Parts: sequence; C-alpha cells; structure tokens
Amino acid sequence: YFKRELYQENRYLFPIHFAIPSEKIVRNLDELEKDKFFAPCNPTDKTTYIYSTEREYYQQYQESFFGITMKKAGWDCLRHYEIIAQGCAPYFYDIRECPYLTMHQFPRYEVLKLMQIADNYLQTEYLDLDAYLTNLQYLVKYLEKKLTTISLAKYIVNLNRG
Repeated sequence: YFKRELYQENRYLFPIHFAIPSEKIVRNLDELEKDKFFAPCNPTDKTTYIYSTEREYYQQYQESFFGITMKKAGWDCLRHYEIIAQGCAPYFYDIRECPYLTMHQFPRYEVLKLMQIADNYLQTEYLDLDAYLTNLQYLVKYLEKKLTTISLAKYIVNLNRG
C-alpha cells in the first residue's frame, strides 16, 4: 500500500508523493525575467487567489524569485512542485517540521539553502544572484529527475518488483 502523508514506518506502507507532468516544467530558466521577490499568490492570504487560468498562475511564479508555500490541509500539495516547475524557488514555511516519510523525495535541503538566500536578502537587500541561480537550476533538474509523474510511476513499479 502507498500513503502520501506517512508519519511512521510500517512494513505494509510505502511513502508516495504528489508529482508534476514533465511538460509543465519550464525549459528556459535563463530567459525568465523576474521582477518580483515573492510571487503575488500567497497561501496565507486567500484574496491573492485571483488567477483564472493556469497560464496566469504559472506566469506569476515565472516572474518571481520565490513563491511562498506551506502545510495547509496536509504537507504535500501540487503547489510546491508547480513553483519549482515554473523556475521559482519555494519559500516553504516550517519545512523543517515535515516528517521524513512525508514528501520523502522532496529536496528539503536545497529548498532550505534557497530560503537562506532569501532571508539574507530580506535582512541586507543583497541578493546573491549566482548562488540563487545555481541552486535553482539544481532544484529544477532534481524535479525533472525525481518529482515528475513518470519518475513517480517508475518508483511504484520498481517497488512492486522487489
């Protein structure tokens, strides 16, 4: 059996997570023009849920350095993956509190490194753009390798073979 919000090990349950179709991932990271530090859509403020099309929703992430995300009804949600897929870094509130078997493939350490860059900017107004871009490119490549619907299907198939 597979469980998305898995909080403890169980020999009959395997962790599973959300995934994003690879065709949703932007391929031109170098061409994105960012003019916002945080994306306007903020899960702490429902009045910012103003987008009527997927294109508009994705565009605001493409134009932003960071997209705020957090645990709501559960830890895992597609928003985390959409943010990365659009060439934006997640600013994930309380990510350190996420149980290790929940979102077990999610690149927490890399997200924390990017959040440190954001925190430094918020304190000093200096954005280390080289470090940001290096870490973001790694994050998007990781998403392509481990967090797509295809990679999730391979994970399930490989577990069933063992």
